[in-house]
Amino acid sequence: METVGGYRLVRKLGAGDRAEIHLGHAGSREPPTGDRIAAIKIFRPSTDEMSVDREIEALARASSRHLLELKDLATGRDGRPCLILPRLGSGNLGRLLAVRDDLEAGEAVSILIPLVEAVRELHRVGVAHGAVAPGSVLFDDRGAPVLARFGGVSLIGDFPATDGEHSLTSARLDEERHAVADRVGLRDLVGTVLDRLSGGANPRSLAALRDCVSGPPGTDRELLLLIDLLFDLAPALPIRLDHHLTRQESELRSSNRVDGHPNGAREDLWLNNETTEGALPTVSLPSVTLPPNKQQTGVTDRDKHPLAKLRSWVAAILSPVRTPIWIAGGAGLGALVVALTVIPAAHSETAIEPFASSTPLATRTTNASDRPTEIARSKRATPASTAASAIEGEDPLAAARALLIARARCLTAKSTACFDAVDQAGSAVIEADRDLVRRLKKGVPLPSDAALEGFTPRLIQQLGDSAIIQLVAADGSPMTEKNPAPLLLVRNEAGWRIRDIALGQ
Repeated sequence: METVGGYRLVRKLGAGDRAEIHLGHAGSREPPTGDRIAAIKIFRPSTDEMSVDREIEALARASSRHLLELKDLATGRDGRPCLILPRLGSGNLGRLLAVRDDLEAGEAVSILIPLVEAVRELHRVGVAHGAVAPGSVLFDDRGAPVLARFGGVSLIGDFPATDGEHSLTSARLDEERHAVADRVGLRDLVGTVLDRLSGGANPRSLAALRDCVSGPPGTDRELLLLIDLLFDLAPALPIRLDHHLTRQESELRSSNRVDGHPNGAREDLWLNNETTEGALPTVSLPSVTLPPNKQQTGVTDRDKHPLAKLRSWVAAILSPVRTPIWIAGGAGLGALVVALTVIPAAHSETAIEPFASSTPLATRTTNASDRPTEIARSKRATPASTAASAIEGEDPLAAARALLIARARCLTAKSTACFDAVDQAGSAVIEADRDLVRRLKKGVPLPSDAALEGFTPRLIQQLGDSAIIQLVAADGSPMTEKNPAPLLLVRNEAGWRIRDIALGQ
């Protein structure tokens, strides 16, 4: 059995005019799961090298989990480069839309916002995708959309010199024909998804979105308006992928498992009945001579191979963390009972720290004789430091628990300033929390469900720096049947923050 880059080629998943995609399994004895499974792309000898150069350059420029990732490079038997790609085995958006006409509005939010942001990111770094369509959108193992099919990319500008800089001016980007084609494809894709909605949408936002997609494609700056309208459409929900397979496809899956592993993981990366180029997401490898400053000298035979130099160059470019673009949202939720964030920085002496200990300051002073190690141990053990660590950490569920406790303390203290460490600045719910505190100061009683006491957070879905949280009661039931996942978190430089709370919708 042929091996490429340490992966056994188990079977062919798809083929097009430019390449074939094979299922790769690293190792022969262990079950095919996790990193031991990959999609191996083998280019045909007739594939144009210049188009291959453009593809690898495009993927090297853009860094997002919602854009197809190049994991590694290898060499085939014919000496041509092969690409090792992640196995995205949860189907594609085209097939999902073909068999489902009952999308929830929240699912549409989770599908579309990442794609709009992904296209904006490509344009920012001087890349036009060239094939923005439902068939180009795959889903990863967490249900997040990933824009693939880079075979038709165009490089429309130089790579920005610094982070946050744009390759083209707004005026040039608006006129660039390849970028316009991307916006046309995105407009049509949004319209197709909206046509599958079964309910749960904000009527005004839905009408505004339909107006946007019924006219000519807007500018890249107007894509920001599209994102705002999508946030207002509904609270984000996990994308339901488990019902989109036909019986024929389900049988095909069950009959195509790796030999010897009947219970192995699914192997349906880009598995389509069609064998056209349109069915394949493509990423390519340039056979170019690298600039001297991009090359590295190695000490092994493998490192001396020309492809190894290219491997080092690509690895250096792709080494930064692929920052997720998708932001869980739902700004402007219809039935907002309480919500979030304040407001000015806590400069006044009356500002309340939501994680501060309730112990008076006088009792927390230490004696000069206290040993430094004991003081440090005491600091690490305080609830305040534990809560702050949770909010600054990686676990959104731990952060949700700490944020809910901190938020309740802010309400008890009737302090707007302390929300600065709890809620996301600039979110749509800032004024709601501010108004709630003002009403409390005027003697209005706190609504019974405002403090969210007695409910336990449960993680529904995490997409990079965003998380959808369900709140469940002691009996395991959701806080509200109509909106079982009303808490949305986002993470910034300071840690996790509450993005929205939506109850009773």
